[in-house]
Amino acid sequence: MPSTLGAIAGSTLNTLRNISVQNKTAETALVTGEKSLEDVSPNAAAQAQSAKNTIAFAKSTAVRSVQATSATQLIISAIHEGIQILTEAIGTAASEVNDLNPTAIKVHTNTVFQSQMRAFDELMSRIQWNGEYILNSPSTELQFQLGGKSDDLLKITTPNLTASDLGLGGLDITSTANAQDAEIAIKDALVTLYDELSAISGKKHDIESIIERNALDVSKLSEKISNLIDTDIPEALANAKQHEAHIDIIYARLTKILETLKRDVELFRAK
Repeated sequence: MPSTLGAIAGSTLNTLRNISVQNKTAETALVTGEKSLEDVSPNAAAQAQSAKNTIAFAKSTAVRSVQATSATQLIISAIHEGIQILTEAIGTAASEVNDLNPTAIKVHTNTVFQSQMRAFDELMSRIQWNGEYILNSPSTELQFQLGGKSDDLLKITTPNLTASDLGLGGLDITSTANAQDAEIAIKDALVTLYDELSAISGKKHDIESIIERNALDVSKLSEKISNLIDTDIPEALANAKQHEAHIDIIYARLTKILETLKRDVELFRAK
């Protein structure tokens, strides 16, 4: 009997030790699983919120970028049209560099030339942005916020391109000398127009670069969110479930051990 009791006592001690070990294993597994979820949840939430904020900002920046692009394109189109008008005017002036033309022809040609000058001036006088005339008044500065800071602005200084400001006021081609002077003045004006065209085209290129960077940022953020949804969070959940399953197995073993111990004790008492 004592030996049997000793055997049961020894078995009980071993069982209790086993229970202690299994409990520690279960606790470790539980902590590991919870830690896995704790790590991924705040991280995922923070990254998702950051991505959401950045995408919202990118969208608003995209709207302002489109506005800036529209403004620059408006000016570019006006300058292109102005260059075409002045190029035609040079042709008209060149045709009159001949004092031998009859007076009637001189008058008619000058009338055509004056209509071309008026067309140029009217073009530059009707260009508006947000209700403001921008090419026939002292230089106007258009500002577009394309960055995250209040002073992160894209500034576009619009030139004053009226005929008088370009030195084209009061021209006529009623004589060879006047026609030659008109040609020189128009060529100088064309140089100015091409310089302004280059400058505003550079601004448009800057805006397009910003739009491309924003699109790339949004693409990267979308990929990051997809990784969170498709990979990071599922892996953390799977890890937690794996540890949870491990815990279930451990407690199933503990239950079986306790049942065996209970049965041994009952058998001992029965004896």
